[in-house]
Amino acid sequence: MRRRSGKHRTPLYKLFYRHLLWWTGKLIMRLVVELPLSVSSFFFSRMFLLWYYIVRRYRHIAVQQLKETLKLDTKTAEKITKEMFAHLGRNFAEFLAISADPRLVLSLVDGEEFCRRIGEALERRRGVVVVTGHIGNWELLGAYSAYRFPTAVIAKRIYFKKYDREITTRRRKLRMSVIYQEDGVRPILEALHKNFVVGILADQDIPRLAGDFVQFFGKPAYTVTAPSTLVLKTGSPLFVAALKRISPTHHKILIEGPIEISSSDDRNKDRIDLTQAWTSALERMVLQTPEQWVWFHKRWKTRPERG
Repeated sequence: MRRRSGKHRTPLYKLFYRHLLWWTGKLIMRLVVELPLSVSSFFFSRMFLLWYYIVRRYRHIAVQQLKETLKLDTKTAEKITKEMFAHLGRNFAEFLAISADPRLVLSLVDGEEFCRRIGEALERRRGVVVVTGHIGNWELLGAYSAYRFPTAVIAKRIYFKKYDREITTRRRKLRMSVIYQEDGVRPILEALHKNFVVGILADQDIPRLAGDFVQFFGKPAYTVTAPSTLVLKTGSPLFVAALKRISPTHHKILIEGPIEISSSDDRNKDRIDLTQAWTSALERMVLQTPEQWVWFHKRWKTRPERG
């Protein structure tokens, strides 16, 4: 049987739900945008904490993965999961605040070491690849980098166009160039050629993207290899960076790198070894503040084939 041509239509109830969330969100954002960040940060931390109680599925995934990965008891895993949801609410408040007033970016982040290392690397004129994850406030990290250096971020196009336009507009207001995953490798290579910092979120299980299995918290995790492929192709230095929240409205940038390996004549082995190296760096950053990583993503969902 031939597959039908044409785009898949979204059911009406989903469209209604998405539009309802959109307009509700716009109303809330309009009401809180004038509040001091300390107030909106607290407000959204409480709002997102409700998510912990309402959305059982995400809560269950996070608690189970914490217990299995960090060998925690249920009570401790639940505590960290609650803190994670509250942290995500603060992230949201900060993203709204900095996109409304970009001048806030520099006051929220201690990035001295990040600036020193990235600045030195850019002197080579090959651009820089920065691998990060859903640790700390990744949007604020991108904004900070864009205020210090020309920066492009690799993004996934969001399924609902209104959401996508809103987030992309806010990112661009924060000086970030946005490259969509489906745009292919050419715009990424062009950005590196222009000596940009290219930021890549690379801590999720995405089977549709090229990847390999490497160890993450002692278990094989399917990991995208695009950062490693880019670096091996271009000679650009690779760093791993993430924000660590050290108070409700202040952050410090954690950075490792440049990440290097002993190269061989086997390009596939080099790609896997480099992917393992930066994945291990991300793991070390997650361990510093486990409540600041998104544990409800099924990081180990894809399993290696049994040979």
